Amino acid sequence: MKDTKLYQVLSNIDKYEQNRCRKYIASPYFNRSEELVMLFDYLTSHIHREKHTEISKLEIWQLIQRERAYDDARLRKYLSDLFKLVEDFLAQEAFEADELGKTTYLLSAIRGRKLDILYQATMRKADLASEKVVQRPAKYYYQKYEIENDTFYLLELDIHRDKQDNLEQINSSLDQFYFAEKMRLFISEKTRESGSRDLSLIPEIKRYLQERDIENYSFIVQLYYQTLLLYTEEEKNTHFQKLKQLLYELSPEVPTDEAHGFYIAAVSYCIDEISSGKVDFYKYLMELYKDMIAKNMIVKDNDLSPWTFKNVVTAAVALKEFDWLENFISTYSQYLPDDFRDNAVSYNLARINFEQKKYDKVISLLREVEYDDISYNLNSKTMLLMTYYETNELDALDYILESFRVFLNRHKELPKQRQAYFKNLIKFTKKLTKIIPNDEKAVQKIKQEIEGIPSFKVRWLDEKIKELENDLQSKSLS
Repeated sequence: MKDTKLYQVLSNIDKYEQNRCRKYIASPYFNRSEELVMLFDYLTSHIHREKHTEISKLEIWQLIQRERAYDDARLRKYLSDLFKLVEDFLAQEAFEADELGKTTYLLSAIRGRKLDILYQATMRKADLASEKVVQRPAKYYYQKYEIENDTFYLLELDIHRDKQDNLEQINSSLDQFYFAEKMRLFISEKTRESGSRDLSLIPEIKRYLQERDIENYSFIVQLYYQTLLLYTEEEKNTHFQKLKQLLYELSPEVPTDEAHGFYIAAVSYCIDEISSGKVDFYKYLMELYKDMIAKNMIVKDNDLSPWTFKNVVTAAVALKEFDWLENFISTYSQYLPDDFRDNAVSYNLARINFEQKKYDKVISLLREVEYDDISYNLNSKTMLLMTYYETNELDALDYILESFRVFLNRHKELPKQRQAYFKNLIKFTKKLTKIIPNDEKAVQKIKQEIEGIPSFKVRWLDEKIKELENDLQSKSLS
């Protein structure tokens, strides 16, 4: 019984909703079965007082049908009927919360019954409800279209009218809805790993909007349009900057969930640019994350994605914003999933200490990282490798280089690109340790070898080679 959809739904709505649900079920307009009210009371009472105990079907039957022998089929019918009522209640709650939606149904009813005596007052009510709506996603413009469409037919009923028709408003509302929804579907498809389907009319919509002043359209259409251009145009940076500006000026009419999606599109573009070597995009990435934090969008449903957490740390480390980053980790690590939290905090605090050259703390913090997660295992080994090089602990470095090599050989499931990355890191770190002081040829040879692998970019290795070059230059001048 506790595994049924009915019990689980009732368990997941709060006491206030349960009270409203009981009133709904007890209303003779919706239900005339007293047994269903009794069944509802029994289940909600069990949820609040005896959730740890099992539910007896026989006990339920004796409560609602004392005079009859137990009938399992009949009990299942009661449960099914109650579940249907609970579903209807949830739909009614959503309906009551949507003032604009209620108005569209009222207008439709007036139109269907030709109740022209009500249409003027209802149209004024619809206009007022429309103006009061703060959040205006694509659905809002569809509801506006429905209202305008019903208004058109109601105006036709008024033979004394001297007003113009509202065809322009109908067309505008429909365009706003259609353009936003089509672009949303296209962007959703493109963000899927397997997204390869071409959706109809996207080129035509893009061309149509390019020929018009986009600022004449709603904020939601402008956001989808700039995101669409970011995915489809070659000159992406121009559209990224425009999208970023729209996000900074974000209107409250954009629902938080949709706004979060636009931020993720902009963040993904920054990460792609950084991956291609454009490190100046760390600045833009950090600006976007700080803006998301300021607008309470970094955490969704009391949950912070481990990958978002990692990206924020990476950007802040690259920009050397260590004080800000420590505060971020302290404040937001609580929102990480339980099985990620300890590793994420220890590893990322180690990253901060590494950048600050506090190498003893790095080693201490990395000891707290659980190596069951292969990603943390690889990243921790990488940081240990760099730490032992920095502290000139060559025996420890030799040990980690060898154990790292063995680890990679054991984990053949790693993608070839990642295997190659870490194997190159091991190889070039080994070569760095074998350079004889003042051997300029050896330094240049390693530099050229690294530059000859376009897909292999390690900022730390570049810095070590630069340090060796600077040492050679200083000695040549002395």
